Amino acid sequence: MLVWVMPVVRLAPSTLTKCRQFNHAIYLGGKYLQPTSRALPVFILVIAYLSHTQALTDLEKPSYSDAVSAWSPYVLAIATLVATAPWEIYLIFPTNDKIAAMQEKLEKMGKENFGDKRDEEIGDLLTDWQKWHVGRVVMPLVATAIMAGAGANGRFKRR
Repeated sequence: MLVWVMPVVRLAPSTLTKCRQFNHAIYLGGKYLQPTSRALPVFILVIAYLSHTQALTDLEKPSYSDAVSAWSPYVLAIATLVATAPWEIYLIFPTNDKIAAMQEKLEKMGKENFGDKRDEEIGDLLTDWQKWHVGRVVMPLVATAIMAGAGANGRFKRR
């Protein structure tokens, strides 16, 4: 959305159309992407548990440190993903709410544009949303890198 949706939204001829397109994109994200992003930490937790139990059963002499080293990268990945929630709540969702309120006001007024500085404010809000959305993208990439690093270090190899 960051790269291809927001530039298209910016091309809309009126503030109301920009608001509608933005809010529709947010609706689709909530419908299709949010369930996946909520399930991801659960799947990673399952992988952490399986890695822990595998470390305890695969070794001739299982040790606590081997078990911890097996699951700890996944817990770190989950912590990275959990950090995304406050980011969204305090930085992204307020922008979503402001744009939704702008759409509601324009629809009640029956106008396409406000005819004042609020018509320019929509561009600033879209810029803010894009800027803050980078964190929402980076955190899952960091979690993926952590898990890939755990795999690269031989966490999945049988001993």
